[in-house]
Amino acid sequence: MLSRHDLGVIARDPALPGLVILLDHGQALGLVQQLYPEHGISDLSVSYLKYKPRTNCLAGFTAHTAHTAQSVQNTEEPLQISAKAYPEKEYAKQRARYTKAGRAGQNGAELLFIDAWQLVFWSFPRDRKIGVLNDLADAAGRRQILLDLLPEAPELPERTELAQARLETLCYKSERRYVGRLVVEGEARALIKVYEEGDFNNACKAAQSISSFTAEDGLRLARPVALSQEKRIIVSQWLSGRPLRPQLFSAYAALQQNANHEKNHILNQVQAIGAALAAFHRQRPGSLAALAPENEALSVLAAANAAALLCPALATRLRRLATRIAAELLSGPVQSCPIHGDFSADQVLVDAGKENSIAIVDYDQARIADPAVDFGSFMAQLLYDEAAGSLAVGSAERIGTTLLQGYLAACGNGQGAPRKDLSRRSLYTAAKLLQLAPQGFRSRHALWPELMARLLHSATLHWKNHARSQARK
Repeated sequence: MLSRHDLGVIARDPALPGLVILLDHGQALGLVQQLYPEHGISDLSVSYLKYKPRTNCLAGFTAHTAHTAQSVQNTEEPLQISAKAYPEKEYAKQRARYTKAGRAGQNGAELLFIDAWQLVFWSFPRDRKIGVLNDLADAAGRRQILLDLLPEAPELPERTELAQARLETLCYKSERRYVGRLVVEGEARALIKVYEEGDFNNACKAAQSISSFTAEDGLRLARPVALSQEKRIIVSQWLSGRPLRPQLFSAYAALQQNANHEKNHILNQVQAIGAALAAFHRQRPGSLAALAPENEALSVLAAANAAALLCPALATRLRRLATRIAAELLSGPVQSCPIHGDFSADQVLVDAGKENSIAIVDYDQARIADPAVDFGSFMAQLLYDEAAGSLAVGSAERIGTTLLQGYLAACGNGQGAPRKDLSRRSLYTAAKLLQLAPQGFRSRHALWPELMARLLHSATLHWKNHARSQARK
């Protein structure tokens, strides 16, 4: 059921009549069941939502069936369905272009046009910006791509094994990026990423730089083993380990039941993560691109504006704070060290079998910039999870402080490397919180306006902390 805030967004954008379908779970499910009756779809979950007011809205859905829900060991890939809402003229243009092409589509995945709602539906592997997915989804096509790409290495599948290799989807954002693991006889052997053109350029530079990084202070890295500029594919080593973010959730749930042992164990791991991050920041930057302050400032302004359009009641406060943060981002000192660029608990794997063995993964946004950016990004995600109710109140600050302690302790043992200036941590936390402001709407959080207000409040507090620290200098 749509909330009054969802209905408000829809009412303010009459150019996209299909928006009501994409935002309403019940209507979206009913329409998808009609369009894809052969799959026996019982439910949908939103995996991706990208909304540009008055321009378009792209939604990605994972379709669930009774078969996949009942089978614990089912290896069948769930159906990935994408849908895009257009204004009238653009919808007509898309329909005419498809009709003129006169073809069923990629791998039989047709475009399905719903005139009444100006909506277009299609299913994976069709993707107009990542065309190679069609070949990767086909066993013969995938084998040929891997034969052309993969070198012979002990950790990779042998060439005779590629015919049996499966590709399991880990994350798919339609028209942007695909992430999958290559599995041979039930064992993950490599990570495969495929990009649209805009995202590939920096990911390629980052992969080339990461290949020369050294493992130290418990840091593990997923080194690239193959790269295709033509197909925009990067293949990396598969790293074992458990993602940190769900462990944080369970540890702080246990804290509610006075399970201090588990909480202390997690905090010890977070200290080790701080040391691993310090090791990451000590690497030679190689061919990494510099993070332009003006791009970061524009990103904050754009996110605040997107949030303001979704929730007009917060618009003035969002835009005022974003303007102040953007100006400060443009005026700061320049620091040059490799940063992850999108650092959060989602990008950390902990190896339960090895003490203080930390893998930092997903380097697509790696840049040369202020190391405080990574602290701001990590802290903002924790505060988002706290505001969304996944972490206990107050736990984000505790975890963030522990991360910093581990980082500073490692910098003291940094083999003569100068200690980094992290004085702008609060500024980048405020900036990243504003960038996360529309996320509740995109993930279809039931109380996304309240979540947005909490993030704005938290961003304001961190901005004030930064302003006070600057005034004392």
